[in-house]
Amino acid sequence: AELTITATHDGVLATLAATAASKLAGVAQHNIAADNFGWILVKGVGVAITNLAVVAGDELTLGGAGGELTTLAAGKGVGLALSAGGGPTLVKLDI
Repeated sequence: AELTITATHDGVLATLAATAASKLAGVAQHNIAADNFGWILVKGVGVAITNLAVVAGDELTLGGAGGELTTLAAGKGVGLALSAGGGPTLVKLDI
């Protein structure tokens, strides 16, 4: 897993399986090709990839094997699942 941000803020790479939730900058709302612009959701309702264990109402954190969001056992996470998980899932983020 790697989260790399250069000094000029170009080249943000993220595969988040082993990255601490505190390092999460946001969740892309579509595929962003190299050398292009895109929207990164930090707060509000959007879509994120979650694992199958997620159910509506779960607090979310990083930790899925493929970098997806997963259920947080206790405490405040990076967002709330608004629907069941297992792929693209409606979420409310507050990063």
